[in-house]
Amino acid sequence: MLRCFAAVFIQKFSDIFSNKGAIMKKQFLEKLFVLLLILTVGLTVSSCSDDDDSSSGSSYDPTKAESLVDEARAELETQLYGLITSELSGVDRPSDIDFSKSYALYSEALTYDPENKDAKFGVSFTSILNITQDADVNEAFDAWNNYMASRNVLNSGSDGEVLAFLPLGFPVHFSDANVGIATPLAISAHLMTASTTDSIPQLEDAQEILEDVVLPVLTSAISRLDEVDDDASFKFMITPKMQGDENEDSVEIDLTEIYAMEAVLNMLKSSVLMTVAYDISMDGYDSTGVSNALTQSTTSFMALRTNGKTYMSAAKTALLSAADKMDAAIAFLEAEQDDQSNDIIKIGGDDGVSESEMEKVTDATQEIRDAFSSPIEVKNDFNGDGSTQTLKINLAAIFDNPIENFKELLPEYSLKIETENGYLSTTITWTATDFSSWTIPNPTFNGLFPELTTDEKFKEFFGIDGDGWKQEVQADQAALLSIIPDILGFSFFSIFGLL
Repeated sequence: MLRCFAAVFIQKFSDIFSNKGAIMKKQFLEKLFVLLLILTVGLTVSSCSDDDDSSSGSSYDPTKAESLVDEARAELETQLYGLITSELSGVDRPSDIDFSKSYALYSEALTYDPENKDAKFGVSFTSILNITQDADVNEAFDAWNNYMASRNVLNSGSDGEVLAFLPLGFPVHFSDANVGIATPLAISAHLMTASTTDSIPQLEDAQEILEDVVLPVLTSAISRLDEVDDDASFKFMITPKMQGDENEDSVEIDLTEIYAMEAVLNMLKSSVLMTVAYDISMDGYDSTGVSNALTQSTTSFMALRTNGKTYMSAAKTALLSAADKMDAAIAFLEAEQDDQSNDIIKIGGDDGVSESEMEKVTDATQEIRDAFSSPIEVKNDFNGDGSTQTLKINLAAIFDNPIENFKELLPEYSLKIETENGYLSTTITWTATDFSSWTIPNPTFNGLFPELTTDEKFKEFFGIDGDGWKQEVQADQAALLSIIPDILGFSFFSIFGLL
């Protein structure tokens, strides 16, 4: 599958920077270096830039530019080598990972030769690494770090592990084979049971960082890589020192890896777009705040944000682009004629991909295109009778006609939430007084289930009958705290399980 091939690529690339796993902790590498290095070394290998590369008053001097590039490269190697081999000693927050010196040298080189490709690559690489210097990212990191320390959210408190959990300033991790991004919803239980006197970071702040910091980086990176893949001869060597071990061999990035990076980045971009499409703001995390948020008509919680429809449409485009770029990666890989021994992705051998694996990828990319052009069939025991039913799903509807408000998918209800001895006690009261009047208002889910056009068909298909129906339902804390990630997760992350 497409996401499996992407995961293979990410693992191979992360192995390079972890010195085959011997130096840095796996948790840190997957969450910080995959985010900061793969979304930089990979996504910024570019010979072009949107920046103004005019000389800004410096004289045109290619020799001087080359000298500065050499100096910048040496500085970059030193920074990477020191960061990896020190196992994050002295790194307490994102801003402690600082590539500003090499960035300045690469930038100065461009003033002497605006067309120097190495300088352009270096500026792109180090400028995006410097996401760690973003004030909002560090402010969010401090807020989440202080909160989690006070609530013992993390089982271990080493600086590296804390930073790994908060690489963008808020809790984030990769899901679904490392190509989906999970937001702070994963620790919503800690937030909602917190004391009203706690200083609690706001979930919408995470969306703002994704929207204002991460999304522009991804968009720019994808654009730059799209220019790079026009040059079939492009290569970039990851030196031994950049890998944290001077005894290692250099590793080559060519267009196979560039296309694969573009595919991964487009999948990440799609996930980010879906994550920022819906409102997750709450006016508090006590019983009153949670109750207000989940009330159907009074808040925008779980509703499309102002740009939500645009973001969902763009998420679909990004997914289709990911399929196209993965096909291009396979095509380039199969056509390569040079020595493959030092390539990250290669065919055959113990650490290469097989012909059958590549065929599975191309089959999967075609399935993605098919899924967006016509309904797909999913087989499962949907009604609990022990047999298998077939459900038609129109995947495009999620993006072309996104659900306006997830809360409005449920029959009309009122909600009462109280806190008792640190636990949430919840009562859901349906407006309907009997099962016959308890109806699903939007049974197709805006066209997602095109054949379930009536309340009757929806209930029959999913095996919902009047047995045991009650107007008033008691929900325990675990059930309540699963509502938000489950409902949002359906839209944001589970989509990757269908691809």
